[in-house]
Amino acid sequence: MTNKRSFYFFFFSGLILSFPFFLLGINNPDIFWHLSSGKYIFENLSVPKTDFISWTMSGKYWADFEWLTQIIYYALYKNFSMESLYFLKIFLISASLFIFSLILKEKEVPDFHLFWILPLVSACNLTSSDVRPENFSVLFFLIFWLTIIKKERQEKILPKDLIFYFLFFSFWTNIHGGFIYGLILLFIKFCGDMLDENLPFAAGKASFSFVKSKKNMLFLVAAAAGTLINPYGYKIYSVMTQHFAHSSSYSDFLLEWRDLDITIPYFRPFVFLLLAFPIVYLIDFLKKRKVVFFEIFLAVFFSFAALFHLRNLVFASYVLIILSSSFLKEIKKTVYFAFLSAVFIFALSAHFFSAAAKDYADFKIENFYFSSPKLISFLKENEKELSGLKMYNSWAWGGYLGKELYPSYKIFIDGRYIFSPMLSEFVAAKNSLNMWKETLKKYGFSLIVSPPAVQRFTVVKKLKDGSRYAVNMPLYLLQLPKEDWALVYFDKKNIVAVKRKEVSANWLKKNEFEIIAPFAMDNLDYPVYMNDISLKKIEKEILKYSLSNTPGEKDSMALEMLDWLNKTKESLKGKKK
Repeated sequence: MTNKRSFYFFFFSGLILSFPFFLLGINNPDIFWHLSSGKYIFENLSVPKTDFISWTMSGKYWADFEWLTQIIYYALYKNFSMESLYFLKIFLISASLFIFSLILKEKEVPDFHLFWILPLVSACNLTSSDVRPENFSVLFFLIFWLTIIKKERQEKILPKDLIFYFLFFSFWTNIHGGFIYGLILLFIKFCGDMLDENLPFAAGKASFSFVKSKKNMLFLVAAAAGTLINPYGYKIYSVMTQHFAHSSSYSDFLLEWRDLDITIPYFRPFVFLLLAFPIVYLIDFLKKRKVVFFEIFLAVFFSFAALFHLRNLVFASYVLIILSSSFLKEIKKTVYFAFLSAVFIFALSAHFFSAAAKDYADFKIENFYFSSPKLISFLKENEKELSGLKMYNSWAWGGYLGKELYPSYKIFIDGRYIFSPMLSEFVAAKNSLNMWKETLKKYGFSLIVSPPAVQRFTVVKKLKDGSRYAVNMPLYLLQLPKEDWALVYFDKKNIVAVKRKEVSANWLKKNEFEIIAPFAMDNLDYPVYMNDISLKKIEKEILKYSLSNTPGEKDSMALEMLDWLNKTKESLKGKKK
């Protein structure tokens, strides 16, 4: 094979083996508020600078730092479908792997290593394979690194280079906040080169030098200046400080913000990479006896970044493999290639079938858990009664509800950084009766649209004859006492409850479920057995629910309700005998 043909053969071979790790369907709930923002930009021909989707942050300053990505998302979604975003993701990840391969080629790593390296880095990034603006940042990060490598050979600083850095970062900054990793890469390059060229100075053998590092300093200034070309100016950096300030809240609630957990199967390939890198680097150092400070600083920074926040893992995995290139380029013999390929492909296949194959069980391109057309239909049909109420919704559902219901309804919270100060409060209230009461008093919710908290608590209740009995009641029923709240909709994912005094009595009579409730039908067993509640009334409500939520339909709980009804009827027949 010619050199070019060899590169493409092994690239596409490695890419094909990588597909299982990034062909999973779309399941990122944030995609919905990205689409809402994209729609706003199209309709208003300007980027949002204040919140417009929620009632809690309405009119508050919001730097929509991913606005250019949102335009791309919405244009594809509007003109084609949600599936088009899936194919965009595949293209961006494949393009990242291609640029990554070019970097390895520049580092003189033999082409045949792509056969196992590409599946390895893809396996490391399994949890980052959804549709995210970050897909663009990973690609730009790698393009930028490739550019740095190529410009290292230049001795002179050309004006066109400074213009390139300025324009590149101007564009990247408006795509995604990951531009900060590009600046960090360049800053570390500057610091590392300064140390490298001044080792003789440190040893007292030469004067201080600023020749090599001066170039990177000027590039860094041009890049940093470019980041200010955005609709929010220097305030774009407030987004970073907000994320940093509330990182502990994120880590309590969001998987991608947690520190690395080696017990989670998804992360096994990266744990291997993290452990193997120091060994590989040490072997290479002992052989060449050369320290490159840029590489050491880069490895330390991104390794610790990944350990503290999983969302940095995708950058760290590429960094550690690229920094291993000096070692890899020495593995040139076919026998070593065959051995490495066999070992890694076997290990990655085992990892895939043990950790990722289950995610393909019911594969759909749109594999959103946080969506419910039936819920949206109910809220739209009843917007005259409900849309003006203060809605409470869960964080993960906020983007979907905002996209589907705005402008008729305003949401409580979604995945944007502007809600960071509310996260701790939200997490505490969701699973605590006392904290829920405080939050309810603070915000004055009158409409609840949320997954029900189903943790069980033992409660003593009374029958009509005054006798008492104990029942394990789901937390959400304690949070929404019947005297104040009416359950008007439910499915397997969500309930809708409304404050009684906020809606008309006629509307409540038509829509309320007075007796039945999701995940709580067993609470009715004893009252029915003791003739405290009429089974006919319960049956009437179950049939009412089944008419609008067909048994067997996705998210419907009609089958569970009917099954309970049939079992209870059989039990009562036995009692009569």
